[in-house]
Amino acid sequence: SFDGNLKDETGNNNGISREAFTWTRIEYMDKLPNSRIWKFEKSACKPSAKNSELIISTKSNNYCFYQRNKEVNFAIGFTYEARIKANIRNPTLVISVANANDHSNLWLWPNRTCLNKNITCANIDTAKYHTYRVAIKGQTAKLWVDNKFIGSAPTQTNPTKANFIKFGDIEKTPASQNTLLFNYLRYYNQSADSPLTYETGKTGQAITFDGITDYITIQKSRGGIMEAIV
Repeated sequence: SFDGNLKDETGNNNGISREAFTWTRIEYMDKLPNSRIWKFEKSACKPSAKNSELIISTKSNNYCFYQRNKEVNFAIGFTYEARIKANIRNPTLVISVANANDHSNLWLWPNRTCLNKNITCANIDTAKYHTYRVAIKGQTAKLWVDNKFIGSAPTQTNPTKANFIKFGDIEKTPASQNTLLFNYLRYYNQSADSPLTYETGKTGQAITFDGITDYITIQKSRGGIMEAIV
């Protein structure tokens, strides 16, 4: 499914993946996450939401994140995607998912991102918005950044045996001041590999049958998109 409400920093839908499945949950960041769904954990911070951005700022040795339990099963798979930019000084854990035995973490540096802190990394400017996508199946996690496949990394042993998805500034980081901006976060309770790419039919434009999947798009309320495969 493709939600037209999700836009990049230019105001376009570029970089927002289109899928052959329906996401289990999508969190828009035009307001704070629902406290009945997401448990808020903090040592000292006060997140805010404006202009479709969730803003989380922390100081030295503080943490600030949202958590939802019992959503993850690596045996059948789990996929999440988030659009994030950050002003950080040191490695910062921004998304963590775990089931009973294993967990997988997404880290940001000022100039790169990695799965499990220093495994499977991509050199990027994290001060700019990027779309991060992780698909986990069994004990393997795969990372994409802006729809480009980066690589795979094994999951790690989960010492807590807890089942959760967390996002925010998750770990206490000494001698740093971090600001994270989340544009959206969504997840799917199965493993889904790379986003689909396809031609998009427009009014008055012929649909071709050239081996690339064609879609007819219809605008609906709130800017969403209804799609029909041809």
